[in-house]
Amino acid sequence: EGSGKFSKADRKNYFVISIFIVIAFVAVADILDKDGKAARTGSPGEFDCTGCHTSFPVNSGPGSITISSPNLTNWQYVPGQVYQIDVTVAQTGVGLFGFGFEALRTSNNSNGGSFTITNSAQTSLKSATVSGTPRTNVVHKLNGGLSANSHTFSFNWTAPATNVGNIRFYTAGNAANNNNDSLNDYIYKTNQLVTPFPVGVSKI
Repeated sequence: EGSGKFSKADRKNYFVISIFIVIAFVAVADILDKDGKAARTGSPGEFDCTGCHTSFPVNSGPGSITISSPNLTNWQYVPGQVYQIDVTVAQTGVGLFGFGFEALRTSNNSNGGSFTITNSAQTSLKSATVSGTPRTNVVHKLNGGLSANSHTFSFNWTAPATNVGNIRFYTAGNAANNNNDSLNDYIYKTNQLVTPFPVGVSKI
């Protein structure tokens, strides 16, 4: 006693506690990682969600992912206008869904417009740098897509303040089996071209 040295029993207990802390840290990190990731939409220079969810090829399952909007008529934008965007991921028998979404200029794959979160319980904004260019993503939050057979994630997109040419929406979604790992989940992706509203044409 008083030597400052650990006994054999102390060293064993220290080792067991250390292992427990590491396991707990990994478990918490895994839980936190269930939020969506940026730069996983399948846009130029990016992977899609199959980078982690590797069981099936993209778009090989019985489900789907779609982009729609109640006020973006004919997929034509007016500079500075705000549009509601809806991304629906669907697959019968599935109870948890996730997604990521980007809006990129076709001229240089930089951000085309900006996003506003309208349901903070289900979605959030994340950013990533791809080929030296920052990209903003709307992604799901932990359990934000918890529903049966399909889930629609909604948010607002504000078109660029000026006409920047064509913009393409990219999205990838996950139809997950909710078993707390990345196996046996189906991944879907799609994209949608958005063009400037023709100059000199009255918008009704």
